[in-house]
This record gives sequence, structure tokens and C-alpha cells, in this order.
Amino acid sequence: MARITYTSPIAQACWADVIEPKYNDEYRTTKYGVGIVLTNEQVLPLLELVQQAMDDEINRNPRFNVSNARLPVSASMVTPEGGGQKVEDPDHKLVTFSTNGLTKSGAVAPPPTLWDSRGIVIPPGTVTEVPYGSDIVVVCDVYTYDKGAQSQGVALGLQGVQIVRLAERVQAPPPVQGVEGAFTVDSPGPAAARAAAGAAPAAAAAPAAAAAPARPPSALDLLRRGA
Repeated sequence: MARITYTSPIAQACWADVIEPKYNDEYRTTKYGVGIVLTNEQVLPLLELVQQAMDDEINRNPRFNVSNARLPVSASMVTPEGGGQKVEDPDHKLVTFSTNGLTKSGAVAPPPTLWDSRGIVIPPGTVTEVPYGSDIVVVCDVYTYDKGAQSQGVALGLQGVQIVRLAERVQAPPPVQGVEGAFTVDSPGPAAARAAAGAAPAAAAAPAAAAAPARPPSALDLLRRGA
């Protein structure tokens, strides 16, 4: 099968683990990874390549089941203006890229290539983080995988990232000056003070249960199937 490559348009990074690989507890994998959000129109060229990869796989592998395939394009979830649980953004899609962060021997694999806005390779150690909101271009391979009936799909193998604009990371607030007061780090809190005085401490309120995250719908409907 011929190699299929893809270069994204300029997009904001949702995350960019391109300096050190990140461990995923759910899948027990260590990977470099990037996530970007594209408009429905911007994602169409990628979907054509995804379809091409799937068609090639079907022609050579009759076991490949499109209906069960996992895709690297899914719904983009946003928080409503008034807050609350995230909902699907009908005008945008989330695109994810990844590559193995460990070699077969268990050593840390080399990171993806980084380029500056001029297309010049950035030497290792020059950039220590690509924060959320950075403007980037992602280069990848589009390929299929078949690890059994329950693990088939298309993935975007991360090759490199061009940094067009590096966002500033939100820093912690500056330290405050000391002022005269009664409370210090080693002073007892209200509960301890009440207990020492013989008063029963007030019952702590039970923490509110965290809302379950919305599960994005399947991205299979995004594919532009051939005739």
C-alpha cells in the first residue's frame, strides 16, 4: 500500500505532547500526541485520505470491518456559554495524532520533528513545551491497523509539528507580601480550635459528585464513502 501523508492547515493546539511522551492509564500506552480542532470544511481533505486508506485496506484485507473501525476524527466538545456539561460543536471536529513514545526495548523514542515558522528544524531542548492555544501545523502518515475484530481503524502517525506561534503558558500569580495577621501555616484551623475548646466541629459537607463527561458520538458518519 502506498504511503499516505497529510499536512494540516494552521490550527490551535488542544494539546501537544511533543517534547516528552505521555502515559495513558486507560490504554496503558506511552505516546507522543497532538490534538487540533478543524472546521467541517477544513477536515474534508483529511477524510478523503482516511477513506482512501480504508478502501486500500478493504481490498487487501477482507477481515477489515468498516462499521467497527475507529477513526482519528471525532466530535469537538465545547462548554456552553452558561456553563454546564460539554456539548457537541456542530461546526468543528477534533483530530488526534499520535506515535509510539517507547522503542521495542522500552527506551524513550525520539520525539517528533519540530520546525519553526520558516520551516527550519528546531534543535532538541530549544522548546520545552508547546502550550494549549499555540498555532501549529501537523504532519502525519495516514494508516490503517488491524489488531483483531475489536481493534481496527485508521490512525494518524505523528511525524512532526511546525510551530507557527507559540502560546504563552498561564503562569502562577506573583507571590504576595507578608502582612500582619493571626493566621500562619502552623496555626490551628477553626476545626482544631473548636475541638481544643471542647466544641463539636461542624460536619463537613459531602463533596458534590462530578458530572460524567459527555461521550462524543461516533465519527463514522464523517467519512465520505465512495460510490
